[in-house]
Amino acid sequence: MNQRNGTFKNMSLLAGVAVAADGRPKGSMGVDAGDFDNDGNEDLFTTQLPSEGGNLYRNLGSGLFEDVERRVGTRADEHGLHRVRHPPGSM
Repeated sequence: MNQRNGTFKNMSLLAGVAVAADGRPKGSMGVDAGDFDNDGNEDLFTTQLPSEGGNLYRNLGSGLFEDVERRVGTRADEHGLHRVRHPPGSM
């Protein structure tokens, strides 16, 4: 989180995006933000090492996120986000 004084503070654990839903840390390789569920909040999609897959974090507002990867069923590869079982807005 930008502290607006030239420094940043790591808030990922408190926000719910530091580890996967099962509590395991992952080797994040990239992140993208977008409004996946059309609620006006920027959600996060992270990519990891191929053996770890990716994670979709739904923005709950107030700086909190929920890992919805298993429920939503996204899959990423070198071409980006591939498949979603549930259409946006159906959560």
